[in-house]
Amino acid sequence: TTEGTNKVYTDFKTLQADYLAGLLHPGDVKPALARDINVLLDSVRTHFTTDPTAIKLLATMKQYMAERKAASQPKKSKGKNKNKNKGGKGGKGKGGGKKAPAGPKPVFDVSDSNVITCLDIRVGEILNCKAHPGADTLYVEDIEIGAGGTSEIRTVCSG
Repeated sequence: TTEGTNKVYTDFKTLQADYLAGLLHPGDVKPALARDINVLLDSVRTHFTTDPTAIKLLATMKQYMAERKAASQPKKSKGKNKNKNKGGKGGKGKGGGKKAPAGPKPVFDVSDSNVITCLDIRVGEILNCKAHPGADTLYVEDIEIGAGGTSEIRTVCSG
């Protein structure tokens, strides 16, 4: 939106030129981009909530993420047990019948449709796309990511 008027972009180069020229405000781009990304991701969300293999894979990934987060956090020690092994029976006791902790909490809640923190989304321009020479259902793309002096070209396989 520029000065109260709507403009529809049909190609990335025009959108990019207007954005870099300051004609398109980030506040206008972000909501439209978030809406369209969510539309694109709807089929992925549906897949991971209806396909049995995908449901199992998602559960495994969530557990892995929770374990990785728990492993990266420093262990908490209780101040009063600091010198537990001095004298007596070497700190060995009955344990008081305490239950083991239930395990780490999930890193993210995938039931929340606003969760996007688990994705690393990059915007790029596909420069080249060709069939993968060793697979029937894969493609090899060269994608330019970034803009100006910070752009890089990555080769990506997809199918």
